[in-house]
Amino acid sequence: MARIFLTGIDLKQNQLLNPVIQNLSTAPSSPSLGQIYYDTTLNYLRTWNGTAWLNASQGTTGTTGAQGTQGIQGTTGLQGTTGTQGTSGTNGTQGTTGTQGTQGTQGTQGVQGRSHLNVTSATSTTIGTGSKAFTVTNSGDFNVGEYVIVTNTGTPSNFMLGQITALTLDSSITVNVTNTGGSGTFAAWTFATSGLQGIQGTTGSQGTTGTQGTNGTNGTQGTTGSQGTTGATGSQGTTGTTGSQGTTGTTGSQGTTGAQGTTGATGTQGTQGTQGIQGTTGSQGLQGTAGNVYQTSSTTSMTISGTGTQTFTVGTYLSYSVGQSVIVANSISNLMYGNVTAYTPATGSMTINVTGSVGSGTFTSWTVNLDGAVGIQGPSGIQGTTGAQGTVGTQGATGTQGTVGTQGTTGTTGSQGTQGLQGLQGNQGTQGVQGLQGSQASVTQGSGILVSAGVVSVDTTLVAEKYRVNYGGLSANGTQVVNHGLSTFYTTENVYDPTSLVEYFVDVTHTDANHTTFSWITAPPNGALQFVISG
Repeated sequence: MARIFLTGIDLKQNQLLNPVIQNLSTAPSSPSLGQIYYDTTLNYLRTWNGTAWLNASQGTTGTTGAQGTQGIQGTTGLQGTTGTQGTSGTNGTQGTTGTQGTQGTQGTQGVQGRSHLNVTSATSTTIGTGSKAFTVTNSGDFNVGEYVIVTNTGTPSNFMLGQITALTLDSSITVNVTNTGGSGTFAAWTFATSGLQGIQGTTGSQGTTGTQGTNGTNGTQGTTGSQGTTGATGSQGTTGTTGSQGTTGTTGSQGTTGAQGTTGATGTQGTQGTQGIQGTTGSQGLQGTAGNVYQTSSTTSMTISGTGTQTFTVGTYLSYSVGQSVIVANSISNLMYGNVTAYTPATGSMTINVTGSVGSGTFTSWTVNLDGAVGIQGPSGIQGTTGAQGTVGTQGATGTQGTVGTQGTTGTTGSQGTQGLQGLQGNQGTQGVQGLQGSQASVTQGSGILVSAGVVSVDTTLVAEKYRVNYGGLSANGTQVVNHGLSTFYTTENVYDPTSLVEYFVDVTHTDANHTTFSWITAPPNGALQFVISG
């Protein structure tokens, strides 16, 4: 049974090995633009161009070479004086060779792919947030919706980050700026791709109520925003078309048989003309140049440093430009991140101003790629309220005056009651000689239960939580936000038809720790989906 996808599949320029195009004896009904199939009746690979099915092209057959000229007729033999037989007529001359077929024309060169390189503007603009319009002569492979960094060509520390909201091809680009660096007005700008800004960290939870008499602990710090997604890779230039096959030379005609002499022997038959040489095949068109590339690696020996300048040797002729944010990682626990200050495409030399790091050590194996901006730090949780002061036990009665006049002993102070579970105040000690101690619930850690500072919670690393919900009335190009309330980004999502339980595949975005966004292109067959989230 085929698996159903309601959204596109991006192989990230990886090979699709041993595929077989769908085999059909007739064309599909209601086709989409660019749809292909193999016609088993016509034996053609066919493509829908929006109005008709087109067969994969074949080279045309070369034209037949011109016919060879006719041989000359043999002369008539002389009449013998005494009746001897006349001499034999001479052989007809051999037909001329057919002319060679003309050479096929060379295929046209493939169209060059557009890239994100060499996109500049001379528009005078002041650094600041909001909508900024730039005049360009080359808009490259940028599109509306992409995140870009617009850097002053002479001073990389002066830049603006934002999202493209409008673009006129090779004319203008409008950017909604959300973050900036430096200040001033400049008329020389360079465009480059940038990762999405991380979402804002969630607000720290409120501190638990302090034990009786002590101050409550501060709330935990908000979590760091997730890393922005990597900018999309430029599309590959189309392959040049194959030149048509040269025409085949025509076969020379057979020479005519020499005429028989009046009394002489019959002339010999003229030889057959040779076949014309087949025309050469036109050379294949040049392949278009590839779009921009960022992912690369380095074997430069380097020690992890929290700040400062580091120079690596990476791949040549990549799409990096000054000012872009990058991450250089040996592993998930050993990495550095910062901004590109110099890149030489011919040698692959890249210099990075390191602004932060994780881990330590010296390594010779690095992976280099674009890095999204880090989300802002969430605010601190409010301080827990101060527990109420336990009451002091009453002083014991003074002993009666003895015969020797000594004072009676002072009564002892009642002990403070112990705190109850989860922020609840323990029972106050009874007034009198000894305050009674509040009973303490016994909770041990393990088997899915966590105990920390008097707080009991579920250990989600051992106990899986699940949320399931159905939605109807769904259509094509739809989006659905599900509030699962599991308080974690580490969730697994499955999507089913609520009736048949056939599993579908859609796009999934972890919006925050309690919300997941699902989106699809093709309408669900029954207009309804069941979303199951496990965390």
